Amino acid sequence: MDAKTKRHLSIKSAIKLPKRVKNVGDIKRQDPYNFLGLLNALDKENVKSSKGPRPSLEIVMGNESADLDSIISATSYAVLTNTLENKTCIPLVQIPKSELRLRQECVHVLKECGLNQNNLIFVDDFGKVKKVLDKYDCRIVLVDHNKLVSQWEGEGGKVYRIIDHHKDENLYDSVIGENRKIKIVGSACSLVTLEFKDLWAKATDSQKKTLEKLSKLLLAPILVDTISLDESKGKTKAEDQNAAKFLLEIMSDYSGIQKARFDVSHLSDFDLLRKDYKQWEIASLQLGISAVTWDLNSWTEARTLEKVTESFNKYAEHKKLDLLLVATICDHPENGFQRELVIWPVSEKIDKKQLVEKLEASELCLVNNGRYKHNAFYNQQNVEMSRKQIYPLAETILRSMINRDQD
Repeated sequence: MDAKTKRHLSIKSAIKLPKRVKNVGDIKRQDPYNFLGLLNALDKENVKSSKGPRPSLEIVMGNESADLDSIISATSYAVLTNTLENKTCIPLVQIPKSELRLRQECVHVLKECGLNQNNLIFVDDFGKVKKVLDKYDCRIVLVDHNKLVSQWEGEGGKVYRIIDHHKDENLYDSVIGENRKIKIVGSACSLVTLEFKDLWAKATDSQKKTLEKLSKLLLAPILVDTISLDESKGKTKAEDQNAAKFLLEIMSDYSGIQKARFDVSHLSDFDLLRKDYKQWEIASLQLGISAVTWDLNSWTEARTLEKVTESFNKYAEHKKLDLLLVATICDHPENGFQRELVIWPVSEKIDKKQLVEKLEASELCLVNNGRYKHNAFYNQQNVEMSRKQIYPLAETILRSMINRDQD
């Protein structure tokens, strides 16, 4: 090496060049599961200086309960869209970041699949998300629900695609045909898998490498929500079977996910009630339903009946509810899969006796379990009916009661 070359190299090494900031394309290619990084890159991009129409951007969001199915369906949709359709899509988890710890099954699956929860976008980043959406030609995708939550209600005109397995709320009339996939199946992740199945099957080697984590990620909520694809439980549909069959590997640690899902004894009563919670306005009434993965007997033995029922009152007051329903599930080692329901009206607007009679006479097949001093606690013998079916039933009953009072 001559003296001139040595001098050139020494000068070059002495100069510290600024590290190039990753742009949107870099993040999508090099770190496709870093959604917060993608959001930050979108925020920094100067799109106003470019000529022509604004670049398009999709935001996909699951429902406000942010359970395993919602978080994974939204996350997977974004990765599949960015990888297979060469679009730009960011997923939003509709809870504060601090509440993810309440969902141990989500934490478990993310960790097992190698995803960093710090790379997710939570409602804490709502301000930055709105700022980015204002810069781009934004379109909204709803997965695992088909009605925008309150903070997004003004954006209904931007909804262009729905993939969901709940009752159709019949909103967003412009979302039709192939863009409106609403089917009553076990898991929204099944529908997301099938939506991209053909493109995924034709993926290039580099695309397949990017998607390696997704088969395990998507399979987890499918197995959980269909109870291991057990058709006798009434939750598994053909779409769930087809999606599970397509996914490249079978989860080897499903029992670990289930164990994490039902490991809630460390949570406070308040956290148990808010962990998997949804709320609706029905005419003048506020209805909230908490799904709790702990049976009532174990719960009240650990905390006492008085403290548990006091938590119902406090949580209902906190949420300004007229009626709180608590739907518990447990997978008992001897008795198998079981459901219970707590009926907890807290408002004088509701005729408790009439409400209880109507729910007792419904297809829920409620039987008072007789362990408690009052008639609010029930064994639900129809285990096929989850919150997805309980809500429309409760809505119909409450509306009939309101109409009767007005006549």
